[in-house]
Amino acid sequence: MKKLNQSAVALLACALGTSLILAQDTPAAPAAPAVTLKIGDPAPEMKVGEWYKGGPIKMEADKSYIVECWATWCGPCVAVFPHLSELAKANEGKVTVIGVNIREQIKPAEVKAFVEQQGDNMSYHVVADGEGAIYTNWFKAAGQKGIPCAFVVTKGKIGWIGHPAKLDQKLLDSVLK
Repeated sequence: MKKLNQSAVALLACALGTSLILAQDTPAAPAAPAVTLKIGDPAPEMKVGEWYKGGPIKMEADKSYIVECWATWCGPCVAVFPHLSELAKANEGKVTVIGVNIREQIKPAEVKAFVEQQGDNMSYHVVADGEGAIYTNWFKAAGQKGIPCAFVVTKGKIGWIGHPAKLDQKLLDSVLK
């Protein structure tokens, strides 16, 4: 019995020692990225790639924009296309809607075909992220973790950041004031 207790204590000590060693070798979880883009900040440069629909658009400080980040593989992104099209139509001449394809998993030609298939569901300007500048300088810099994600830019500054389905006409009007 005494030998059994000693064995159990030795086994427990080994297990604890191994746990402590493993804990020391386990890298710390990566820190959340610092949020460097907030409401009220100047909008980052609009560095993009190929225009799939409309464009090219050069952002001007005296105009307003909705910049929406999306991908073909994202069901909620596809679901919000008609809503953004409605906002684009209702605010024609006042707000320019630009869908930016980020973090894509298919080739540009396939994205272009996807955009064409959307037809009137996607009645606004659509562009590729190109070298990832929108993902890095807009999406990631704003601490965003999921798409779709929209940015309202007015007077050269970020006026709102969030899920585009939450951006109704009343909210858009208040952001633009």
